[in-house]
Amino acid sequence: MIYTNYKTFNDILQRADSEIPVSQIIISTDSGNITFGKFQEKIQIYTWALLKLGISKGIHVGYCLPNCPEIFYLVCALNKIGAIAVPIHPQMPVQAKMGILARIRAPFMITISNMAPEMTAVLDKMRMSDKIVIMSLEKNEFGLVNLGETFSTCSGEKPETPAAQPDDPAMLISSSGTTGIPKFVVVSQKNMAAVVKATYPMIEPIYEGNEPLSTVLAFPLCTSAIFPSISILLMGQKLILMNDFSPRTFLSLIDKHKATAIAGPPGYLQNVMYFPNSANYNLNSVKRIFSGMDFLPNSSLQILKKKFPNINRVAVGYGLAETCSMVLAWIAKKEEDFNRPTRLVSPLKDVDNKFKIVDKNDNEVIDGEPGELCIRGESVVTGYFQNDMETKKAFRNGGWLYTGDRASRDKNGSIQLLGREKFAIKRGGRTVSPVTIGEFLTKKKGVLEAAVIGVPHELYGEMIWAYVRGDKNHNITPGELNRHCREGLPSYMVADVIKITDSIPKTKAGKIDNTALIESAKKELSTMNGGKNG
Repeated sequence: MIYTNYKTFNDILQRADSEIPVSQIIISTDSGNITFGKFQEKIQIYTWALLKLGISKGIHVGYCLPNCPEIFYLVCALNKIGAIAVPIHPQMPVQAKMGILARIRAPFMITISNMAPEMTAVLDKMRMSDKIVIMSLEKNEFGLVNLGETFSTCSGEKPETPAAQPDDPAMLISSSGTTGIPKFVVVSQKNMAAVVKATYPMIEPIYEGNEPLSTVLAFPLCTSAIFPSISILLMGQKLILMNDFSPRTFLSLIDKHKATAIAGPPGYLQNVMYFPNSANYNLNSVKRIFSGMDFLPNSSLQILKKKFPNINRVAVGYGLAETCSMVLAWIAKKEEDFNRPTRLVSPLKDVDNKFKIVDKNDNEVIDGEPGELCIRGESVVTGYFQNDMETKKAFRNGGWLYTGDRASRDKNGSIQLLGREKFAIKRGGRTVSPVTIGEFLTKKKGVLEAAVIGVPHELYGEMIWAYVRGDKNHNITPGELNRHCREGLPSYMVADVIKITDSIPKTKAGKIDNTALIESAKKELSTMNGGKNG
């Protein structure tokens, strides 16, 4: 496989420069198409401009941008220089954004002009305006550094940049969503190269017929999704970027571009599944689905297959910020594969990672027994930025990452994912997997989505609460769902309370917000006389 021997992300950039035709279209936006030749040219201009502005090896540079081609130019240029890119979610509160920059000592923030004034005002209040420079990608009225003007004055010659080493830091990525003050993982050149290796088996074969894949992207590029997204580009594939994340825009882009693949988190794809006017769009061109960031239930997959009738391949990745995106995957290549449980995943080939499952005493468990999933290898970062305490907690015993995820391994080496350790439900002396219950609930006709949590209770230890979002065309009742669970689950896994809801709260990254559900349930439980859902 052509990526196996590459040790740094910059090695892979150079390979792409020599192998991808300059006329190949790799990005499509509302503004038009971008060829690989234009992509190379933009990276070169960005590299010159950033060097001209005083950005050099080891400097942290924040960027807060909507999904746009400029993110790719910027990340590649910063990598060439040896500077460290720090993506920051646009929906994060401004005070938190500026607090992060101050904490990681990033002297630069790159954004768009309509986000800049509030950032500048917060910096003034923090008395940090002389230490952090806000730069706008376009012309602005606020006296900010206009990168567009800087780009226009840059030489067309190839700039001199330092050679990259495998352990050189390349990015800082948030590991805890978009609320509060997150931890940042230090992503190396070696880690970024490992993501490209991992992405290849997710999307191979990289041609659909005689044409490269064209993928409508619904992942936010301000998260670790930047890694597989940029990997797809460097394989010569086309990404179709959205100017907003509405299902209507998503479906219209599939129709307009005759896209052969779609990529997005499960929560987003579930919204697309039930968009009321989807019949107005021609979706027959879509052959592939790529997903990750959360679990995609088999029931949702079957609905997606009906929505996109020509699907022949699906890949759902599992990973964390600490592994720079996916390290395990569920991949369906033929019809019988679609019936395999989507929580049964396998290591991605050609990436040097190892896996083990341990009990609370750090002993490896036997096949079939649950425990904590641990990972070691070239995908795994070395720790958190300036946070020795959290690094020592998560990275132990010779570089093993203790993921905090419960899992079990079967005799064939496949790994069944059982959910976050901290959200496992301790009920009546048993440890219950909330994802197993939630997945079973979604098998009931009329259930669109389910989230299961444990709520502290004096008698049970924890009660099992299930929040279910139902199809408005089916009058699903708690009693009906309770009977469904009693018919197919052990008695100790049947939910004590089942709540029908119009929506289930999500984090900004699109994952179910278990913490918000637990707090809501605790408040409600305090007003209830009993724990049974009649």
